[in-house]
Amino acid sequence: MSAVANVTFFHHAGFMVSVEDTLMIFDYWRGENGELNQQNQLTEKDLEGYSRILVFVSNDDLDHFDPAVCRLDDQKYPITFIFAADMKDSPLVKKESVFLAEGDTETIDGVKVEAFASTHSGVSYYVTAGDVRIFHAGTLNLWHWREESTLREIIQAEEDFYDAVAPLTRLPMDIAMFPVDPRMGGMYEAGANHFVMAVKPRLFIPMH
Repeated sequence: MSAVANVTFFHHAGFMVSVEDTLMIFDYWRGENGELNQQNQLTEKDLEGYSRILVFVSNDDLDHFDPAVCRLDDQKYPITFIFAADMKDSPLVKKESVFLAEGDTETIDGVKVEAFASTHSGVSYYVTAGDVRIFHAGTLNLWHWREESTLREIIQAEEDFYDAVAPLTRLPMDIAMFPVDPRMGGMYEAGANHFVMAVKPRLFIPMH
């Protein structure tokens, strides 16, 4: 990776990543009660000076999709909105957007976007901007509640998660944003640990 990538964390699973003249915004959310301080919120000033801006939404969960992103001025700024395919019929999304399902690939002004599986809803995104490879997991994780889930549920969750991660092990990855959610109770980091060992991203950023 020779290009410099700058990463800004907003809240929960929301990030902004810039690589040279490309800006990428992932799963922006201001919080259930707008608890993200106003000075730390995404503004149009953040969009200035970029040749291309990609706004990603991995799923329609409340904490991954803030409709405020759809109000960004794509007439004034070079914005492309990218949503999970199952959000296509949502009245909240911009219809003139790119919709990707697992296995889909789209190249947008030289930036390659690939959609991979999630174990909850929507998709995860693997993005190649210049020579920087970025992964945003969305809600891909080993979702189990060790103190509450049955053994059968845990085994099924593990199988689904390992199957979803397997294709990612073949990909070089510079930056990975991945859920580490302590609300899950015991072994809440099990998915993240497997992901790091199997995929080996250069930089792992916990979220959620």
